[in-house]
Amino acid sequence: MRKSRKLAVIVGATLTATLALAGCSAGASTSGGAKTLSLWVPAGTPTVAPYIASFNKSHPQYKVTLREIPFANYDNALGQAFSAGQGPDLAQINGTSMPSFAGKGFLQPITPIIGTTGDVATSNFYPNLLKAAQFNGKQVSIPIDTGTRVIQYNKKLFEKAGVQPFGETATYSEILNAAQKIQALGNGIQGFCYVGGVKEYTINSNIGPFIKQSGGEFINSAGTKATIDTAAAIRGVTFFKDLAATGSKSNIVSTSEASCDEGLAAGTVGMQYNGFWVIPSKADPAVFELGQTLPKDKTTYSSTGGWVLGVPAYVKSDKSAIIKAFVADMYKPTNLVKFTGLMPATLSGRMRRPLSRRRSTTSTGRF
Repeated sequence: MRKSRKLAVIVGATLTATLALAGCSAGASTSGGAKTLSLWVPAGTPTVAPYIASFNKSHPQYKVTLREIPFANYDNALGQAFSAGQGPDLAQINGTSMPSFAGKGFLQPITPIIGTTGDVATSNFYPNLLKAAQFNGKQVSIPIDTGTRVIQYNKKLFEKAGVQPFGETATYSEILNAAQKIQALGNGIQGFCYVGGVKEYTINSNIGPFIKQSGGEFINSAGTKATIDTAAAIRGVTFFKDLAATGSKSNIVSTSEASCDEGLAAGTVGMQYNGFWVIPSKADPAVFELGQTLPKDKTTYSSTGGWVLGVPAYVKSDKSAIIKAFVADMYKPTNLVKFTGLMPATLSGRMRRPLSRRRSTTSTGRF
């Protein structure tokens, strides 16, 4: 009897110890997971790195590493990383490039990882931006920001060319007429300056909006057929072609908006179509005075999407805890403003955006 009781005690103790160890192991696996997070973003927003540093300081249990890549090389770098299955755990992705990546299976649904409460609640996003971050009905990304583009023009050159300043809106014929008169001034002065060497620039800042303003669309409502061969879409593309003809031929291969921005400030560019982040911050008032207007044909249109946040398909579930913690912190209104120089994609973030904040004009294009 004594031996049986002793054996029972030993077995019971062993079982208790085993269960305790198993409990510790399960707890570590469930509540622990990976402690490091690799984040890739396009270079150009100076407040991102300081924010990441502050996150790491306030969350000592985690470590976020940041890689900033020049915009011109960013899509290629992401594509290569996604294809190889090795790269960032979390990536900022151009909204115009996201469908291409998602269509290749490079992104996984993000909402099961980050949840839908707090600042990442569905109701806190602008609906159309949230919808644009989906692919085939799945929320494979969430929007970060958006940007508004307008015709920025130099009133001094308008005056010199005998053109009246535009109103709040301007028709295609008014815009083209002004560009042609400014080009006629000679001495290399451009009526309209654009960036043609990077497809995102051309789509976001020129052809895309003009197609929309002309009443056209890129695809049908079902998302099954391209519609850029419609009369409305062709009108938008044709207008851009005619407007582009009043600029320098070097624009065709240009990969930086800096030349247009600098030309506007120097009095050698009459117009560009872009956002507030490239408004010249230093210019001689004798040669530059800013004017802004919305082009209008069938309608007005100025927003061409923005950046989104995505989790690559190769990222394992052990990264979920740190991704959720980081995203929850990043989307807090004050932090989202630090992460973007454009209009935040959340209602709460929009209310906290300082009016004086603007992106550096040295940025190579954050759409």
